Amino acid sequence: MATARVRCFTDSDIQAALDHASTLLGFSFRSQQVQALTSFLKGHDLFLSLPTGFGKSVIFQAAPLCVDFLSDQQDGHNSERAVAIVVMPLKSLIADQLSRARELKINAADVSGGLTDELREGITSGNYSILFASPESLLGEAGRELFLITTLTDHLCGFFIDESHCVSKWGNSSGDTKAFRSAYGQLGEIRSKMKSHVPTIALTATATTEVRNLVSHSLGLRNFVAVSESPERKNIKHVVLRSRTRDFDAIFKWLMNELRDKGRDCQRIIIYCQSRKVVSELYSSFLANIPGTHHQFVNMYHTNTESDVQDDIIQSFAEEDGTIRVLIATIAYGMGVDCRGVYNTIICGHPTDIDDYVQMSGRIGRDGKPSVAVTVQYPGDSCGRPTTQSMKAFLQGDRCRRGVIREVFDCKSADTSSISAQFCCDVCSSEHACKEFDVEKQLRDALREKDIREELPINVPSANQMTKLENALEEYRLSLLNHDPDHIYCGGDITSGLPRSVLEKIVRESIVEYPFHSFVKRYAFPNKDIADEVWSILCTVLQRSPSKTETVAACDSDNSDSEYESSIVDDEDEYQEAVLYSDSDND
Repeated sequence: MATARVRCFTDSDIQAALDHASTLLGFSFRSQQVQALTSFLKGHDLFLSLPTGFGKSVIFQAAPLCVDFLSDQQDGHNSERAVAIVVMPLKSLIADQLSRARELKINAADVSGGLTDELREGITSGNYSILFASPESLLGEAGRELFLITTLTDHLCGFFIDESHCVSKWGNSSGDTKAFRSAYGQLGEIRSKMKSHVPTIALTATATTEVRNLVSHSLGLRNFVAVSESPERKNIKHVVLRSRTRDFDAIFKWLMNELRDKGRDCQRIIIYCQSRKVVSELYSSFLANIPGTHHQFVNMYHTNTESDVQDDIIQSFAEEDGTIRVLIATIAYGMGVDCRGVYNTIICGHPTDIDDYVQMSGRIGRDGKPSVAVTVQYPGDSCGRPTTQSMKAFLQGDRCRRGVIREVFDCKSADTSSISAQFCCDVCSSEHACKEFDVEKQLRDALREKDIREELPINVPSANQMTKLENALEEYRLSLLNHDPDHIYCGGDITSGLPRSVLEKIVRESIVEYPFHSFVKRYAFPNKDIADEVWSILCTVLQRSPSKTETVAACDSDNSDSEYESSIVDDEDEYQEAVLYSDSDND
């Protein structure tokens, strides 16, 4: 088998192997799958970027079957199987793939929890075609022991990293933010433990050119073949709505009522949130507003959800008419999971980048039926999470949102002639009289409620920005002292007109994005010039818009200092409400 992997196979040999694997699996391969498997069998590293629901898992399911066939053809029958190592990010995803492998009669095992005697014996005997693992397990004691098994290293046919976008998103530190799962950034080290001819294959549904370059470099892909397809899903309409409030009871009252009234007949919806904190809060809100007998119809899913609950949720959504009607989750739910009978998703709070958005929206409409993904922005939803330019362009709504996705993923030539305006996005459908999806209409109506109070947004600066802001404000304060900080009659606070306590408060409260008029009200600046300069410093250091379009009239005139003083009020309630609802706990 190991010898067979380094030999050159003819095109007819490879075609025969593909036909054999197709027969064993019970389905035909798509052209992109054929291209990927052919390149793999020729020994190439691969980067596969194929849409959700396209069948990326077929590649690692078929790979060892093809290798076994070619080995048998050249060396005669070999009782020891070729084996593929497949890295996956979640236990629930591994469990789902193990179940699928059993259906296909493929011997597979999970080594993410370590090597038991049974597993060790099975691997040594060459009984498994696929070994599923987490990155942490491969880089830990289990991995060290695994690669000491000669049978494995001799018969290893490929190293597959599923959901490989996690390498760039989770594997590296960024600024003051530590890597969420640093093991992803170290997966390239595994290559040194494998024989040189064993290909590495990265698989994902979403990869911009930047992500592909980062992942391929981190994994050490060599002269790799890229097989890609636009992640665009033509049956999904893209909608972005903006809420003045973070009051989830008000935003989702309609859905709570529908769940209470219809129970299991309620339409099926996945609500994606941007942090575990928001997932838990929204889930609690649903439970508080529906009868206890209906709690079975709603659930939540994130990385800390118990394994048995995760399994129950995955099983429910594997059924067309599963019990769970409303699922509240982070992006941890859905990677590689087949969701059936789901045609609506609400993305509560905008994602940080368009890769995550495509992952979330891609969970619905897997059977090709018309579906809708509605993103609801609300004050503070970007707390501590910088938003990429491509995501900002998508959210802005000055052009077709589907067009932004196509540009980001370099699929500008994709045929969209078959997509009518009403199924494209809210930007395009706004120009036509067309029927809205029910979820879209319900959310629009909820957000139009006049009694919804507007709230302040939260945006947490980095530690470095806080230090720069503190230093810049102190430097400005010193410039107001006329070079006499130790004035004989009064201290620097009175001389400058800008007390240190005010500057400290500004720095401490900089997580709240006040509009200019609220900013000058909250802090007792002695005059307009000082207010303007402090505002300018704050916006420059924290990279916020310096717009004053909403300023109070008192600040529009050079002779407004007396009027300015009358505009100063205490905004403590407004500040406390904004901070109380800060979304800072990411998944």
